[in-house]
Amino acid sequence: MENFDVFDFALTADEVAAIDAIDIGVRGGPDPDAVGPGDFS
Repeated sequence: MENFDVFDFALTADEVAAIDAIDIGVRGGPDPDAVGPGDFS
């Protein structure tokens, strides 16, 4: 039951705005269309 406690919270409008501000539209990793199995060896 304690695992469900993670859902027992609410974000304020300021907290949501702070999270939204993190997204700057730039990927943090490689282009998924250009990655293949050989890239991980």
